[in-house]
Amino acid sequence: MGMDMDMKDHIEPRTCPHDGAPIGPGFLYCPTCGRRLDHARPGPGGGALGPAEPFALTTTFEHGSYPVATDSFARALVRLRARDGVALEDARCEGHVVMVLDVSGSMREPLKYPLLRHALRTMLASVDDRCSVTVILFSSEVHLLREALPAPRARMDAAVVASEMDWSPVLFQDTFLAGALDLAIGAVERFRARQPHAVQRIYILTDGQIHDEPAACLRTAALEGLNVEINSYGFGLDFALASVRRILGCAIGGQVKQIRDPHDIAETFRHVLNVTARVIATDVGLQLHFADGVIPGDFFCHRPSHRRWPCHAFRPSSAPVFELGNLEAGRTYEWALEARLPEDVGPGFVLGDLELRYRVGEQLRTQTWPLAPSIEGTDLGPVEPDVRRAFQALDVFRDASPEALIRSFEARIEIARLEGASASYIAAMEQVKDSLSQGSSLDELDSRLVNEASADISTCAGACRLPPEVKDYLERRATLDEQNARLVAEATVDVSTRTGPMWWQSEVVP
Repeated sequence: MGMDMDMKDHIEPRTCPHDGAPIGPGFLYCPTCGRRLDHARPGPGGGALGPAEPFALTTTFEHGSYPVATDSFARALVRLRARDGVALEDARCEGHVVMVLDVSGSMREPLKYPLLRHALRTMLASVDDRCSVTVILFSSEVHLLREALPAPRARMDAAVVASEMDWSPVLFQDTFLAGALDLAIGAVERFRARQPHAVQRIYILTDGQIHDEPAACLRTAALEGLNVEINSYGFGLDFALASVRRILGCAIGGQVKQIRDPHDIAETFRHVLNVTARVIATDVGLQLHFADGVIPGDFFCHRPSHRRWPCHAFRPSSAPVFELGNLEAGRTYEWALEARLPEDVGPGFVLGDLELRYRVGEQLRTQTWPLAPSIEGTDLGPVEPDVRRAFQALDVFRDASPEALIRSFEARIEIARLEGASASYIAAMEQVKDSLSQGSSLDELDSRLVNEASADISTCAGACRLPPEVKDYLERRATLDEQNARLVAEATVDVSTRTGPMWWQSEVVP
């Protein structure tokens, strides 16, 4: 059952937003459809509408209807999206992107480090006016290359910064992440002291195994308490997906995506800037208010990443709050919820409310929607396949059986096809699913295949398939940029221990 409800200020008289029924004073719920009347529209002659709220929410229950006087187990998929026409320029906030970049020995390849530095240079050259960038390099040691570099300076110094990275003393050693996380946490806290309402995000790029995972995991609590979105990209086929997920813990965001084709890294870095510029709400929290007699089940995030909040951890149990970070224009967010209905359920029953709290600039705002399954007849209504697929994909978070894992991959494959995911991503999931069906375990499979099949969906996969002549032009243009930038960089960087061209220049550029 789908609902899309407007949230607007109103005065009497009112009409129900779902069926248009007139509503008299003193009613709490619509007598025909059961929706709460604080979501009703003003009726004819009832006065002008207030400004439309920026977000629209749609709730789809697993069954089109639930039987009367039955304690059914109801599951629903909740979708939230910014309304078309939201004034993005008016809602946007200052941004700060912290890039934590792996420059360990495994990056010393013609299709890794040269593409990384090109991606960083082009990213800095296109920074939005309201965004600052911090760049942290890590291998055996860490190097804070730039902190909170303002957009005008980033665009001006893009080639210089990339050239300075070439001479960093930490290049091409082992992979120790903990120190880089300390620098990232400090950069976020210092920027917050100057810009308390800014949108801040941390992105970690790594291409191999983390050599100090226990030490990095000691930073997990600090990352979770930072209240900023933290995501990671695995560069290539062999990266420590499980280790990175353990390090991120329950931090906001928590996505671990794969950059399967190295040439996609530049587009990925541009995407990082674009999504930060599209943030229109910060400090977002979602609270469920369950009606009396309703027994809550688990709550899940389905998009943009998968996560489970078990019902036994709800605080308070009847009105749990979930911290979500930021919301972007142009992105759909999906959550999955479940609850046991009371035995005396009847027509007009409202399971509860979903309240969204968020900040636009310095203004705190809220929107609320009722969760109202259709209650009628004596049997369950038809199944909504989208809801069932989502729960099959998510059940693996609480059921570790091989059967649940196979069902999860089957559902994820269907969803990926419907969403138009890359063919290689779907093929990897199918191969893993087939192996599991034949009795293999994940531990027995190639880790690179499991990584590709288990990573979160990459928004930019396959986005940078450039014609050869375009790639050739970009490489030649990059070479000229480096030659110009080196004249500036060498005036400020100690190059006494480095002479001659960098190792990769003769390998990548003709």
